[in-house]
Amino acid sequence: MRPKMIINGLWLCVFCCLTISAQAQPAHKYFSTDVAFDIEVPLPEDYLGYEIGDWHISPDALTGYMRLLAINNSRVSIETIGYSHEKHALSHIYISSPENIANLDGLLKKHRDARSAEDDILVLNLAYSVHGNESSGAN
Repeated sequence: MRPKMIINGLWLCVFCCLTISAQAQPAHKYFSTDVAFDIEVPLPEDYLGYEIGDWHISPDALTGYMRLLAINNSRVSIETIGYSHEKHALSHIYISSPENIANLDGLLKKHRDARSAEDDILVLNLAYSVHGNESSGAN
């Protein structure tokens, strides 16, 4: 009986430590103090109404925030490529320099047509999905 109480107590301590270390923080706390934010760009908590990590973000809220970022912002472009079974927009969201966004079709064609690493350009594809009741990559 006593070893079981000790093990349960240890698990409780581990759980409490993990919970305390995973508290939500304002978006700027995730970056170095020397990073300067553009005050014209709304932070996630400005749009969502809560700090990152307080709640799981819904697909609609994430898409809405990305669309908000793209409004009047020459560094962000959104392309809807289809819809999920539940009719959520499936999007490609491009974030780059204003020059690259203005020439996005040409850059993507160059990437698709590249025959070698020397001919190619760097394109990062971050694809997130959810299985069952798991947290999404956005969380």
